[in-house]
Amino acid sequence: MRKRLTMLLLVSLAFTACTEDSETFGSGSHGVVTNNRIAANRIAGNRIAGNRIAGNRIAGNRIAGNRFEANIESMGDLLDTPEGQELLAFLIGCALPEGTSLIAPDPAGGPGIEFFGEIGVAPEWADQPLDQGGRRWVTACILSRVNNNNVTVEISIRGPNPALDSTAAERASHSVEEGAFYGDIFGPVNQPLAWYACRGKDQAAGETGGLNDRDCTEPDPSNPGYTLCGFISAGDCADFDAPKNKFACDSFSPDSYYEDCETKARFNHHGNRKNHKLYNEVVTTFIAP
Repeated sequence: MRKRLTMLLLVSLAFTACTEDSETFGSGSHGVVTNNRIAANRIAGNRIAGNRIAGNRIAGNRIAGNRFEANIESMGDLLDTPEGQELLAFLIGCALPEGTSLIAPDPAGGPGIEFFGEIGVAPEWADQPLDQGGRRWVTACILSRVNNNNVTVEISIRGPNPALDSTAAERASHSVEEGAFYGDIFGPVNQPLAWYACRGKDQAAGETGGLNDRDCTEPDPSNPGYTLCGFISAGDCADFDAPKNKFACDSFSPDSYYEDCETKARFNHHGNRKNHKLYNEVVTTFIAP
């Protein structure tokens, strides 16, 4: 049976100080809203360290149950700064499932820092380096949760990954479509960041409800080709005024998410994909009306 969950933006992915014999470690629940958020500059500013961690497993020795020592050889650079620790918390939260945590030394000399798994789009990262699919899933998850506004917005994230199944109730309660996110932030540092977003139906129709506080699929009029968060804009996810417009994604699943999205919008998705890279690892976001 596939795992079903409702995701909230700004869930409890923050790192917390802990000791090895402590019995409670903060919340690991999908559906806990906190004031934590990740900004796009956290990703761009930690590219080299992010690439290094992707090429290694992130878990070391088991401490007890599903608590593991962190592999500090791969994540040491991210542990050195608060900004890196924030990104690391979101990377681990996206990749590992709820109930799993990694404990790392505190560079400031405290008892330790515990990072909690939350979603589980790439659980294999605990034991081995990320492959291309894993890198892309972690990327899509991270990008979907970027929020450059200082507000809390509840979101539902969906996609063709067992960790992202949604129930009918979730789809009904979170029905306003923002858009989709995909890419690979772990690519070569001498190349532009591969972070893409396409605009969903309701964002294209105008900002309603919480979409006022969600800008990362919205084109930036002052910086054509990019969104207001700095992601590369792939245009609209679908042709919302058919058959007049270019669109980025091949299809929309009955389970309410986009599939097979390209880096550039175009009219014909059945012809040659030259210069149009395809991503299967796509996260689609929705908010409540």
